[in-house]
Amino acid sequence: MHDVAPMTEVRLPTGLGIVCQSPTEALFFYEDLFEKQVYFRNGITLPEDACVFDVGSNIGMFMLSVHFLCVRPRLFCFEPAPPLYRILDENRRRHGVDATLHNFGISDEETTASFTFYPQSSGMSSFHGDLDEERQVLRSLMENQRDHGMPGMEAVMKHADDLLEARLQSTALTCQLRRLSDVIAEHGISTIDLLKIDVQKCEMEVLHGLSEEDWPKIKQIVVEVHDTEGRVEAMNALLHEHGYRVLAEQDTLYVGTGIYNLYALRALSSSA
Repeated sequence: MHDVAPMTEVRLPTGLGIVCQSPTEALFFYEDLFEKQVYFRNGITLPEDACVFDVGSNIGMFMLSVHFLCVRPRLFCFEPAPPLYRILDENRRRHGVDATLHNFGISDEETTASFTFYPQSSGMSSFHGDLDEERQVLRSLMENQRDHGMPGMEAVMKHADDLLEARLQSTALTCQLRRLSDVIAEHGISTIDLLKIDVQKCEMEVLHGLSEEDWPKIKQIVVEVHDTEGRVEAMNALLHEHGYRVLAEQDTLYVGTGIYNLYALRALSSSA
């Protein structure tokens, strides 16, 4: 039995009821995905009946945002950590989401790997876990929330060290990984209207798992990139090479974290 927090009921500001492991984290996801709609900036749109791949689904907040904000989307969701997958499935079931769920991650080969899972900060969980880096990112987020006037953050920061220690208690899981092109072939996918990638430092592996013949099937990509060792520049070059025009953006709450979103849309000359 994995040492993880149990499911907790939480009601979002819209009145939507979900389950999660950390209500604080769930509300942070909600703000990003429902209020800021971070994956629908810079020209990203979805047609009716859109096919959306959600790589790094976590508890399913992006899945729910697409379900409620778009018209009849068809979702494919990927979450490698079994505790999060169970929550993802429960949130899908509760709200009748048309989604095909997969309890594996996406990479450049079919394998298994050790996964660092933070039950109270699940969004930091990664196949490339680095406690010092995760601590720095969380501290920067907390400081930015304080500096932006979030109520209560001045008091929270007085206990930041203890809070970070609690939020970054971890357990190691062994999780499955598969190539994205293998999934595309299995489901006979001809078009992906949006590929969303949020995989905590595994983003290059996800795209390297695409066969060349599958790149033209993907109309739009939004990927969270951790800019270590020039990763934003390398990702930008990879997407340009495959016919996308790309815009990099860093939300003000992520200043100091090295985390950016890249928005990639197919250039008109590359559209078929």
